[in-house]
Amino acid sequence: MASLSPSQLTTQSNGALANGYGIVRDSEVRAELERRKIFTSQEWPLIDAKSVAVGMSELALLASQGLPGIYGGVNTTVTASGASKQYVYRLTEYHKPTYVYVDNGKVTAYQR
Repeated sequence: MASLSPSQLTTQSNGALANGYGIVRDSEVRAELERRKIFTSQEWPLIDAKSVAVGMSELALLASQGLPGIYGGVNTTVTASGASKQYVYRLTEYHKPTYVYVDNGKVTAYQR
């Protein structure tokens, strides 16, 4: 992400930009995210603090944390009422994981 020009950033999906910002805090990526007005004024402080909160959007979660690394993952459950995801964040195999639950694009719970 950091190696893309501002014009190239405009072609990236919201998810790719959010995840890229979650991994590398690049000012050009942030500027593009702000231009798109993807996040609420309540979500930006959480993203900046690399925090998770119930009610934040799934994209804000990605901008805050990035996608889980090799010791984590994303589990998806589909039911009649919609899609549900469990993000598992774990630094190494020896660290205790953090679980973040997302229903229909919103964080509904997290467990450390």
